[in-house]
Amino acid sequence: MPDIARERYPAVVLDVMARMEPRLVVDGCHFSHMEASVDPTDVAQLWNRFEVPIELMERAARGWAAEGSRWQFVGHYHRWWAATPAGPIDWTGTQPLRLPLGQRAFVIVAAVCDGWCAILDTATGHLEPLRCLVPG
Repeated sequence: MPDIARERYPAVVLDVMARMEPRLVVDGCHFSHMEASVDPTDVAQLWNRFEVPIELMERAARGWAAEGSRWQFVGHYHRWWAATPAGPIDWTGTQPLRLPLGQRAFVIVAAVCDGWCAILDTATGHLEPLRCLVPG
């Protein structure tokens, strides 16, 4: 690991990052940097540039086609956004979201580097956006 990372971040941060998985599936929920159609071990796929404007419903459809989890959570797009196969959900991350228990959903969680995270109750579908501290 480059010395600059060791100088910049405390050991606990480096320890957590070293144990992270490229994708995680828990209780029917798929978590990854990008949608399930993208190989999270291929850096070129993770950081390639997309057409502008980005068609988020198309990205969600690709994710649903690639993997069978009921709900997919991604962060690559640095915003709050959610959809079911029927279309986008009217939600901006300023309030909790109740995911449909009987439907698939695709959720973009705003970026941790921008001071955001969320807590999900997989039994009820309750997603709570949380503002977290960002070192200044």
